[in-house]
Amino acid sequence: MNSRVKRIISITIIVVLMIALASPVVSAVTRGWVQQGDNYYYFHHNGVMARGWQNIGGTTYFFDWDTGAMQRGWLFDGTARYYLHQNGVMATGWVNLESKWYFLRPDGRLLTGWHAEGNAVYYLNPGSSPNPGAMATGIVTINGVRNEFGQNGIWHGEAAPSWTGWEFTGGLWYFYRQGVKQTGWLLDGGAWYYLDKDNNGAMIASDWVTDGGKQYYLTESGAMATGWLRLEASDGVKYWFYFSPTAGGPQGSMQTGWILDGGTWYFLQPNGRMKASDWQHEASGSYYLQSDGAMVIRWLQIGGYWYYFSPTPGDPQGSRQTGWLRDGTTWYYLNPLNSGRMVADTEMWIAGELHAFRADGSWSGQVR
Repeated sequence: MNSRVKRIISITIIVVLMIALASPVVSAVTRGWVQQGDNYYYFHHNGVMARGWQNIGGTTYFFDWDTGAMQRGWLFDGTARYYLHQNGVMATGWVNLESKWYFLRPDGRLLTGWHAEGNAVYYLNPGSSPNPGAMATGIVTINGVRNEFGQNGIWHGEAAPSWTGWEFTGGLWYFYRQGVKQTGWLLDGGAWYYLDKDNNGAMIASDWVTDGGKQYYLTESGAMATGWLRLEASDGVKYWFYFSPTAGGPQGSMQTGWILDGGTWYFLQPNGRMKASDWQHEASGSYYLQSDGAMVIRWLQIGGYWYYFSPTPGDPQGSRQTGWLRDGTTWYYLNPLNSGRMVADTEMWIAGELHAFRADGSWSGQVR
C-alpha cells in the first residue's frame, strides 16, 4: 500500500470520527402515563412532567405542583373547589358522594347557592356550611326564610308552619312534627336519631350519647349505629365496637363482655373496645382472642409456643386446655405447670413416669 492510499484512509477515519463526535447523543425520554405505587404521573412528548391543570386526550386532570402526582377527590386550587374521580378525571354535572349530591359546572367548579334546571329549582349549601355544595333536602332556612325541599332536592316553596320533617339551619339539623320542634329519640325512615335536648333539638352526629345508663353512637348521618363499627378513641387509635342490632339490647346500645356473632365469640372490654391479639383470663378459664377479635378454638401458636383451646361448649368452649390431650389418634401433653404450653422435642417426667415427645409435640411413648 503506497503512502497516498494510507493518507486517504487516515483522512476518512478522521472525518468519520468528527461526524460521530459532532452528532447529538440520543437518550430515552419518558412519555405518557407512568405509575409508581398508588400514584400516577404524566410526561409530555418532550419528557417534561405534567403539573397543575392538564387536558390529556380531551379529558381534564390536575397534577400536584410539587410532586407531579395525579390528584383525586376534593381539590381547592386557590380559587374554587373541584372534584376529581378516582381515575383522576375532573367531575362535571351532578355527582353523588357519600349519599350527598353536588353539582359541578362545565368547567369543574363546585356550584353553591340556587340552581335551576328546567322547571326544577335546587339549593346547594353555601361555602360556609359544613358540607359546601351539598344539595339541600327537607326544611332549610335561607336568609331567614324557611324553605321546603323534597328528598330529590327540588324546591317546593316556603315551608308551611305545620310542616313535618327535617330542617337544616345554622349548620345543624332539626326535626319538626306538625310545626313543633322535636327532642330526644326519633324514629325516621327505619333509623333512630337523637335530637339533643340541651341544644334546642339539634341532631347529634358523629358522637356518643348516654341515655338510661347505656351508651349509643350516632354516625355521621345522625343515624344510630347498630352492629360492628370501628371508631377512633380518645387515644387516637381506632377500635372495633359492637352495638346491639336487636330491640332487647336495647337496640343500638354499646355492648360489653362476651358476644356471639355469626357463630364466633368475641370479647368487648368494659369500655366497649373489642379485645384482639390478647388473652382474656376468667374464673372459667383462659381464652385467646385473635387479631380479628375472634376467640380461638383448637390449636394456635402464640409467642413461639403451641396451645390448645377446647372446641366443645362443655369445657367451656375456647378455654385453654392442660394435661393429656388426644387429638385424632395422637396424644399430646399440655404442661399445666407452664400455662398449658405443648411439650415438644424432649423427655418429661409426668406422674412419676418418663415420657418422650417428638418435635411436633406428638407423644412417642413411655421411656420408663
